[in-house]
Formats: sequence, structure tokens, C-alpha cells
Amino acid sequence: MNYHILAKDELDGFIKKLSKKMKVCAPVKKGHGNFAFEEIASAGEIALSYIHGIGPTLARKIVAQGGVENNPKMKDLNEDEINKIREIVEKGHVVEGDLRREVSQNIRRLIEIGSYRGLRHRRGLPSRGQRTRTNARTKKGVRKTVAGRRRASAKK
Repeated sequence: MNYHILAKDELDGFIKKLSKKMKVCAPVKKGHGNFAFEEIASAGEIALSYIHGIGPTLARKIVAQGGVENNPKMKDLNEDEINKIREIVEKGHVVEGDLRREVSQNIRRLIEIGSYRGLRHRRGLPSRGQRTRTNARTKKGVRKTVAGRRRASAKK
């Protein structure tokens, strides 16, 4: 890991330098008012994480397996390196359309067998035990207002 130790007043200039290098870094507190920025990803890893089914951790492993050094951008890689990465992704991982198809088939299977999770998917409710009395707006959609009861004092 590369560490850069600097004082608070040097922070802004260093962030500008990092953005030019196109590396993703995370601030780590080191000592008395000093910060270190730990390099956590290269441009190639970020590019791989745009593929559905490849996150940051898996992208880091793929780049390491491909033997790519110096953390270049994807456009700077030669054909051999690109082919190595492509083969690793194709052979060992389910991505994009195949992954989406597999997930939708799993959900369809749960619905068909009538499991609890399948019923929750059919009704459009959260299937992992979250509360639904409040929240769960992502699954339930926009609120549908229902007329409330009148209070006893309002009847008089």
C-alpha cells in the first residue's frame, strides 16, 4: 500500500494531485492532526466495477490475477493484458445478462413454489425481514393515502 503523510493545510493540494492521477484514495488519520491517504483502487479496478456482477473487491482480485502492474487506466493496457482480464472474467465469473437472468429465475422459482420470500416478491414487499409499518417506500412505491376515521370530539 502507498501511504502519503501530510498535515491538514496540505490536504487540499494533495486531493487535487490525486484527482489528476485518477486513483481512488481514502483518508486515514495518522498521529496528531496528520492524515495519510491510502490508495484503495486503480482506474482499471474502477472500470471493471462498472460491469454488473463485479464489485470493487472482485475487480481488485481480477486485476491482480491478470498480472497488470502500475495500476494503469484501461485505455493504456495492451491487447495481451486486456485478453487476460477478459478470459478471467469469462471463465470464472457470472456477469451482466447471465447474472440478471439467473437472479430473475431464482425469484420466479421462489414465487412458483409459494415460499414466504416468493409471496413477499409477488406482493412487492421487502423479503428480508425489514419493517413495513413505516419505511419500505422503495418496494411499496408512492404513498396511497387512505381516509382516516373521525375522532369522537369531531362528531359533537
